[in-house]
Amino acid sequence: AIDAAQAIYDNAEANLIEVLEAQNALKDAIEVYRKQNVSEDSPLEYTEYIINPSFENGNDGWTNVGLANQSNNSFTKKNGGYYMEKWVGSGSVGDASIKQTIKGLPNGIYKITVAAQNYTQTNTSKKNTGAYIFAGDQQTTVYTPADYSVKFPIISGEVEIGFIAKGATGNWICVDNFRLYLIGKVDAEAVVAEVKRIIAD
Repeated sequence: AIDAAQAIYDNAEANLIEVLEAQNALKDAIEVYRKQNVSEDSPLEYTEYIINPSFENGNDGWTNVGLANQSNNSFTKKNGGYYMEKWVGSGSVGDASIKQTIKGLPNGIYKITVAAQNYTQTNTSKKNTGAYIFAGDQQTTVYTPADYSVKFPIISGEVEIGFIAKGATGNWICVDNFRLYLIGKVDAEAVVAEVKRIIAD
């Protein structure tokens, strides 16, 4: 593809259609190369597969239980105009969740990164419990405001992702800015492990 594109570039008589075809072929070749050589250091972003990843359109695409769409700037990891939150003036927020099933993904090893917190405003260094981000059956506990990530395999083309608070001990939970990356290929061991998990479920 590179040689063909160079030949078109060097050909002063090449027409517009030939130039566009060469550009598209080169773009496709680069995409194939990147997929074949994907890694955590060289990921491919698949965030476009997530509907409404930063909640700019409210609950669109998500199943929301107990969280409110908020537009203020109090959450320091906010991205865009809105985020999701649950707040109580004292005590603990307890339960809430927001989830979405992503479909049509190529098989591989993925990572989601999410801005989130499970915060106690009167004790900002406290490591609260009961809130986490998840993808499939993998999860990462959420504490103070930060980006949190979780890695997971896909062999069936789809996965449920989200944020869950179950007896969360903070008084203020927030979530925003879901990002999805392909970071590796699925090997035989990962396929066997995922099949066993699906059968067990």
